[in-house]
Amino acid sequence: MSRLAVIAALPQELECLNSMHRPTDAVAIRSGIGPERATATAEAAIEADAGALLSFGFAGGLAGYLPGSVIVPEQVLWNDDSFATDVAWCTAVRCALAGLGVSAGKLLTVEAPVTTPREKANLGQQTGAVAVDMESGAIAETARTADIPFIAIRVVCDAVTDRLPRPALLATKPDGRVSLTRLAVALLQQPGETNALLRLGRSARKARATLRQIDAIIGPGFARPQP
Repeated sequence: MSRLAVIAALPQELECLNSMHRPTDAVAIRSGIGPERATATAEAAIEADAGALLSFGFAGGLAGYLPGSVIVPEQVLWNDDSFATDVAWCTAVRCALAGLGVSAGKLLTVEAPVTTPREKANLGQQTGAVAVDMESGAIAETARTADIPFIAIRVVCDAVTDRLPRPALLATKPDGRVSLTRLAVALLQQPGETNALLRLGRSARKARATLRQIDAIIGPGFARPQP
């Protein structure tokens, strides 16, 4: 079976892939944040003989899903297009993760962070998507161009009612790493954001725990059907 490339934007997401430390034909790759970096990473993976792509990591909620909720979407919306995920593969993943309560709702990909509850709710109503990220649509588009299977496994980090604190956005570099210096400076300038940042930290810990659980259940092959 051809190699599986699991693409995650952030170091915190990649660290949840403990199964990749075992001998496997799968490879885990950090893309950095956003569709442009995701496209470049997916194309490089295909050039290195990847025959299937999986987008793995956090998502923002656009509906009533709480942090830790699992989304394995039937469709990914991106750039005024809709990309169907691999039906057999998604079905196998949802069956394997049934104990976690998996949603098959649509996933929306955007180019910039969606930071406020109003923005999130409006996007959910306009698109019908239940969650949002910044990479899956670009990876899906690359997979469709190459005619190879694609799915996304995303876990809600910030709920639709959660506001993303500005210090967290300012501290996160394009490659996904967090600058503690930037974070400290932002908090000194905006101390009122401390509680929101602590809430986000608690939600992120819950989302990471779920990502690790997913990896423990179905990694490193991620329930990909045999051809």
